[in-house]
Amino acid sequence: MTEREAERHYDKYKSGIVFLLTVSGIWPDVKPSPRTKVATRCLTLLALFAELAVTFGTVNFCLQNLTNVGALAMGLGPMICFSSAFFKTLVMLIRREDVIRLNRRLSDRFERDMEIMENRPLLLAHYPSFQRYFRLHYYYTGAIILLAIISPILALRHGKYIRAYPQLLFFAYEPDTNHKISYEKLKLNTNSIAI
Repeated sequence: MTEREAERHYDKYKSGIVFLLTVSGIWPDVKPSPRTKVATRCLTLLALFAELAVTFGTVNFCLQNLTNVGALAMGLGPMICFSSAFFKTLVMLIRREDVIRLNRRLSDRFERDMEIMENRPLLLAHYPSFQRYFRLHYYYTGAIILLAIISPILALRHGKYIRAYPQLLFFAYEPDTNHKISYEKLKLNTNSIAI
């Protein structure tokens, strides 16, 4: 790989990471326009709410299944995962200015080092392994999102309602007539798509 190709691949790699972190709502340095600020805050708050809701649902599931070791073990993984993700996102939100300052200093320093021609081969030497990891992570994240969306829809096609994670909601949930009508419409749509 020539140096110019490595630089071009590095730029794609960098923009891909920025894209993933911006979409997840945790990229600290978004261009300051009113719409992007609002969108970033909404994404961050939505991520916090979703992580907290799943955490509470899995905590309730674990508490209800304390005597069933298999079910308890099935609920502990998502509970730990989503609670740690919630706290990481919360800390990123609270310490946003520090993260922005750190990001700018490290990025500026790396870009200055990249301008020195003698440093480029050293800085880009291990780039292919990082690029492979990033691509793997990118496709893995996409596959998880796709499966989390498609699996419940496919289960609905067979008349089952499933949740992606083991959780018990804190409110009673009984399907009403509107739910059954929507379910039948969805079932008809998935049947017509499959044919």
